[in-house]
Amino acid sequence: MSDADVDDDGQFTVELVREDGSSDVLEVAADETILSATDPTDIDLRYGCREGRCVSCTGLLLEGEIEYTTDPAALNDAQREDGFVLLCISRPASDCSVRVGKSVLGAAFPNLWQTETSVDSDLIEFEQARKELKAIDGVTVSEDHLEDMRGAMAYFDNLHEVREAYERALETTTEKRYH
Repeated sequence: MSDADVDDDGQFTVELVREDGSSDVLEVAADETILSATDPTDIDLRYGCREGRCVSCTGLLLEGEIEYTTDPAALNDAQREDGFVLLCISRPASDCSVRVGKSVLGAAFPNLWQTETSVDSDLIEFEQARKELKAIDGVTVSEDHLEDMRGAMAYFDNLHEVREAYERALETTTEKRYH
């Protein structure tokens, strides 16, 4: 890691480039993974294990350098050489730019996204449930504010259903991918 690339706060600038051309820019500490740096933000990245064993958080390094916190077991040597990275175990070693999204996963793992309607709908349900759980799990409500929020509580009424949909979609997607 070059000290010249690290800013005064010990952070690097990471740009996450989406399929539609939009991007998110964030500051990531040299000892923090790119995925974990998005946790306190509104940036929603796909992820699964957070340990480099699945492919959910695969990105394509466009510029810059990263270092892994552990071996990226889910990527083979050819994928690594092509610039694919796992954001859950990637720390920036310089300012960098990473393409993210379904097209990156499709390029790295061509058989991952099947064209069967049932698989596509399962993946859509899985992603929607994951996004809702991320939003809901981070919310806490004190007893004092509960009365003020009574009208907004409908949002939380489906938490159990969202968790069930997430588990169902995860099981179905895993079964279809590995069987």
